[in-house]
Amino acid sequence: QDRAGNKEGYVKIYSNNTDKHEVVKFLIAKEFKKEGYKIYSECRFKKEKGRADLIAIRANNGFIIEVINTEQEKSIIEKKLKYPKDFELISVKTNKFDIDKFKL
Repeated sequence: QDRAGNKEGYVKIYSNNTDKHEVVKFLIAKEFKKEGYKIYSECRFKKEKGRADLIAIRANNGFIIEVINTEQEKSIIEKKLKYPKDFELISVKTNKFDIDKFKL
């Protein structure tokens, strides 16, 4: 559970996000779960003060997943600076997302 009360395995849904954003977030979380990762959604980081769409953790590796709808590359770079350095960042564009082609 993160500091905002997120529980492992739950995907938070925000009404201000597009439906496509939320569906893509859920589908990615499900794929990571199938591969044995613990997943957390909409996690806030204490020191860096960022919030990630998804975090996936297994053994010694972890990923932060950002689902991008209309954000520019500059925004993603700025977000990455706020995230813990020991996580790899994966950006997924909603308009190009295909669950059948998504590979971990």
